[in-house]
Amino acid sequence: MEREKNVESKMNIKRNILIFPLIMVQIYLVGVIFLYVLGPWEWPTHKPALFYLLIFLYQLFFGLGYLLSINKSKRSVRNLKPKSVDRFLAIMIIINFIYVIFNFLHTVGLNSFSISNIIDAFVNGILNPSVQYKMKFSADKFGGSYFTYFSVLMAPVMWSVFPLSIYNFKRLKLSYKLIVLISLFFELARWIATGTSKGIIDVILIILVVTVVKYMKKRALDNRNRIFDFKKYRFRILVLSLIVVGVFFFSNNVGDRVNQNWSNYIISNGNVNINVDAPLMKITPNSMKPTLIYLTSYLTQGYYAFSMSLDLDYYPMLGVGNSMFLMENFNEIFDLNLYEKTYQNRMSVFGWHPFVNWHSFYVWVANDVHYIGVILVMFLIGYLLGSVYKNVILYDDPIALVLLCLTTIMIIYIPANNQLLSYPTTFMAFWITLIYWNVRKRYKFVLRKNY
Repeated sequence: MEREKNVESKMNIKRNILIFPLIMVQIYLVGVIFLYVLGPWEWPTHKPALFYLLIFLYQLFFGLGYLLSINKSKRSVRNLKPKSVDRFLAIMIIINFIYVIFNFLHTVGLNSFSISNIIDAFVNGILNPSVQYKMKFSADKFGGSYFTYFSVLMAPVMWSVFPLSIYNFKRLKLSYKLIVLISLFFELARWIATGTSKGIIDVILIILVVTVVKYMKKRALDNRNRIFDFKKYRFRILVLSLIVVGVFFFSNNVGDRVNQNWSNYIISNGNVNINVDAPLMKITPNSMKPTLIYLTSYLTQGYYAFSMSLDLDYYPMLGVGNSMFLMENFNEIFDLNLYEKTYQNRMSVFGWHPFVNWHSFYVWVANDVHYIGVILVMFLIGYLLGSVYKNVILYDDPIALVLLCLTTIMIIYIPANNQLLSYPTTFMAFWITLIYWNVRKRYKFVLRKNY
């Protein structure tokens, strides 16, 4: 209790530590708008006044939700005991190790564990990512649908292993550290081997979130003013390195899919032109211009789709339209075709492919609550981010850490789509973890952590 009071006292002085995620999110989202306006793609924005007003309101209410959350005076949850976390990790690290190997075989399409085949798939994923990307759709899946069902059901537990393992890495025994590192390799390798950037970005985001949290906790507890802080520079170098690695794999994968030909990319983006004289293109070195084009397309095409959807009528989807995972299951169970009423499908009249192009998180949520309702949703997401971040920084809440990683992934993909809730595994991981966290807060049946 005494330590908790000391931490809260220091945090009251260092409010910038609690505000940090909000600042980073706003810089990121504003930066995407700058890319949208000043980047190489000449997006013909529909209803620009309404478009920019809504984006402003979404980010404003996100910030208000965040600020309200971190300014709550009372602690919102009791923590797990360290021994409980350690026992959970010890068991789940081993189970997850077995799981990621089978998941690698399932995703890549290998029928048996062969070191040579694994290395070949990994190398081909770097050298020929487009070929590997196409192969994953036709390859026989190890374990078939049964393994898929198992992955979805176990997602809340399996997904939490990497964030908790990385966060508690120093406390782990050497054998468990090695298992975690090998597991991370297989998790990254299965995405590299299929020429897909999504999973690589997710892992990098988890590492970044954990790194930032640990760094901020040290700053909160450290009152010393250092002239030269080696760890501070080490933190910045690590963050920058992770971002560079992520951008490299992304650019390599996308570039190979279009044979490094910009015209191919123009066709897939609704025949929107690339302006080689755009402000950002002029200041970008020639060697980096393809990366700028690919990255800007992925980050901003969803906003173009968002603007187009403002010309369409609203058909309420009643809570199902925000997630492809939900719609597919409702369609199968009730023999429906819910997707035909979505903004994504109806946007095809503009030449925007519902399954190829991205539409932004805002459009997905608007399927259910209209664009006015998205304002409230963004407020709630901001509130959630502030709440979980505060509970991790002040109280080392492990469940909040998992939610923080999941929520960060959701936010990073806001300009693109509802990435988190459209994948079955992350959908289950997010909602089950969030429900459990809130039940713990309400009934407080978990023992307090002893420092």
